[in-house]
Amino acid sequence: MRRIEVLALGADPEVFLVNAKNEPMSAEGLFGGTKREPKPMEGLGNGFFIQEDNVAAEYNIPATESVELWAKHLQKGLGYIRKVAKKHKLKPFLAPSLDFPIEQLMTKQAMELGCDPDFNAWTQQKNPRPRPPEQMRTAAGHVHVSWNNPDDEQRWALVRALDVFLGLPSILVTAPNERRKLYGRAGACRLKPYGAEYRVLDNFYLGDYKLSIKIGSSVYDAAHILNNQPLINKEIIKQGPLIQRAINDHDQKLAAELVDHFNVVVF
Repeated sequence: MRRIEVLALGADPEVFLVNAKNEPMSAEGLFGGTKREPKPMEGLGNGFFIQEDNVAAEYNIPATESVELWAKHLQKGLGYIRKVAKKHKLKPFLAPSLDFPIEQLMTKQAMELGCDPDFNAWTQQKNPRPRPPEQMRTAAGHVHVSWNNPDDEQRWALVRALDVFLGLPSILVTAPNERRKLYGRAGACRLKPYGAEYRVLDNFYLGDYKLSIKIGSSVYDAAHILNNQPLINKEIIKQGPLIQRAINDHDQKLAAELVDHFNVVVF
């Protein structure tokens, strides 16, 4: 496999809103922007965009080679959402899933679930489109990775390695949640012209600058080990069934054993 020289990181996190009583409130009509026509985040500069994704607010940040700047971009985008939400007496709420009152889900936008399909890097097959419970909505913290002249062999290998360097450690610092029954199972990704979108993580890290740095740094760690330890890809594939089980079943004991086996830094 050719070397993966990671050039830049990006992200498109999703954030819920709640009121003063921590009751879920739809973001519809508060931010503007759509998947096809995202809205520039005023005052944040080039590459920052906002859009309403179902009942959540989704923001996009500019790609950067710097892990520290990537983490700062995440905080700036979250700060923008906080500022707009405050005008409506609301606040951001980071959670992998929330149950919304049915009356907030009766619009066309709130009924549109999912967009383009994603893939499983372990099977290299398209994931089935999920059908969530009527009132549950999910939020994620997808990580985008770009590098020079990506090919599918590199994409699949990097996503599997990210399951080891991001997916497994995330199991150790989060609680079991309903989102993973629908989205973010092991190997979940989209293949992009510039590289890959890793779709396993939820939004647990967005509000923590230092944790975001660890997330970004782990992407570079995954690429580095693939480039410099020729047998690691085979070992990851060999341990694949256990890696997938640890993530999909939120098995913290098994995740801890695999993190030790691969000598991965825990967040």
